[in-house]
Amino acid sequence: MVLQSPPHSILIICARRIGDALLTTPLINTLKTNWPDAAIDVLAFEGIEGILRHNADIRRIITIPEKQPLYQKMAFLWKMWNQYDLAVSTQTGDRPTLYAVTAGRKSIGPCAQHSGKWKKLLLNAYVDFDGANTHIITQNLKLCEKLGLTPIYDVKLAWATEDEVTLAKKCSFDMTKPYIVIHPVPKFKYKMWHQPGWIHISKWITQQNIQVVFTAGHSLLEQEYIQQICHHLPLNTTNLAGKLTLSELAFLLTKASAYVGVDTVTTHMAAASGISTIAIFGPTSPAVWGPWPVGCRNKKPYQEKGSQQYNNVTLLQSDEPACIPCQHEGCFRHQNSESICLNLFPAEKVVTALKELPLFR
Repeated sequence: MVLQSPPHSILIICARRIGDALLTTPLINTLKTNWPDAAIDVLAFEGIEGILRHNADIRRIITIPEKQPLYQKMAFLWKMWNQYDLAVSTQTGDRPTLYAVTAGRKSIGPCAQHSGKWKKLLLNAYVDFDGANTHIITQNLKLCEKLGLTPIYDVKLAWATEDEVTLAKKCSFDMTKPYIVIHPVPKFKYKMWHQPGWIHISKWITQQNIQVVFTAGHSLLEQEYIQQICHHLPLNTTNLAGKLTLSELAFLLTKASAYVGVDTVTTHMAAASGISTIAIFGPTSPAVWGPWPVGCRNKKPYQEKGSQQYNNVTLLQSDEPACIPCQHEGCFRHQNSESICLNLFPAEKVVTALKELPLFR
């Protein structure tokens, strides 16, 4: 799609989860770099705006409830009618496509193979969506290529100066000395590794005289999970579970020596910060959702299966069972499911990966 002139206003629609919002930052950066005078707004669900709040490429974040009555959806669509020169959807669903078509005088978005024909007809341009083999960042940047723009692949972390000050008050350890951040709890259980594994690798790190710092979300269940792990560790282990904002977490990661975590937004943040990142993956495909390595210009940094390393990211995946990665929500196909591939993954493989990091060489 060729625009007759650079757009003055752009709306990015990212009505999904926090990790999806973070992974739109290469798309946003590409648009802002090519069209520096454009004002870019982001439409997102309530609760995920914190990951983008301090991003200098963004003028405004518009939040909406994830669930709305039909009359509220219609009222919002009416309010957004033709407000932007260009609207860009990053999802194939009906709702984000309608937002793009309604809000933009020109609109573009992804369409799945079996999408309703109405989406392809109403959008001014679309790209084919591949949710099985194409990394989500590469998928988003196809939209830029369709607009004739050279893509910028870097994931952007952002924080404010006050985050540095408030974080320093919350940390009881010396941030100038080496420390490793561990984030054991994902949003959904089917991505969880076992607790004995976290205890084993944490003990090994402390035995190397390196500070261990735990992070987690604000739910009581996540905080209790971290407390259970810390009960088995030295008293100087730092537990920041539930104590950080997303922007404070971003700053904490940039100062860390390394990171270990599961398939969650914090792992994507760690990879984007440039520190050595170990990501433990289960049923999710690394080819689509692997943490984007710093400096990566490869449209497909990871293969679908197996442990692999790319720049600052070491991605670990079990060798068994043979169904890995199934791309399902665990073995029982729901968010609270067990994942046998993660239950079987041994802690020694994580320790082996830690020994290969620059910090321990």
